[in-house]
Amino acid sequence: KFRGYPQFLFGTYCIMRIVALVRCCPNKKKLKVEFCDNVRLVPRRDNPAKWAEYVGITVTNIGNRNVKLFNWRFLLPDNKGAIIVQDTSPIGKVLSPPWPMTLEPEDQTSQYWDKDLFYAYILDEVPKYSKRDKKKKMCWIVKDSTGRNYKTKSQKTLQQYLDEATAWKEKRHT
Repeated sequence: KFRGYPQFLFGTYCIMRIVALVRCCPNKKKLKVEFCDNVRLVPRRDNPAKWAEYVGITVTNIGNRNVKLFNWRFLLPDNKGAIIVQDTSPIGKVLSPPWPMTLEPEDQTSQYWDKDLFYAYILDEVPKYSKRDKKKKMCWIVKDSTGRNYKTKSQKTLQQYLDEATAWKEKRHT
């Protein structure tokens, strides 16, 4: 039953509040991306004192929508880089869930890449760059189903990674 003008005003007021709430809190995709270049995960079977080391990226869904992730990669100063593919070794399958993957709100996932492969790529590619380019940081990117890129920068410059990779190579061959 319609009870007059006050009920009409109250109904209109409630509808306006709902519209305002929907406009203030839209359905958003938002990811937080973090990169770590020193992840020690498990001892190796052949030498338990020697840790397996990885570089890794952690993605957290801080929005209020599901986000489907397709790949992760990094870029060097000239926009050349690499897409990181799923590690097919038994430990790689455990450490990194298969892509594409869906992250629900407040969900998190991590992906790891063997540090030996990372440093091998650095040793192959970084020496080609000028001193100016070597002072730049790497850009790590996660791509979602709509083609949107979520980025983070490395903590170190390319020159620092090149120095580490050279020392890593010397340490492995001694």
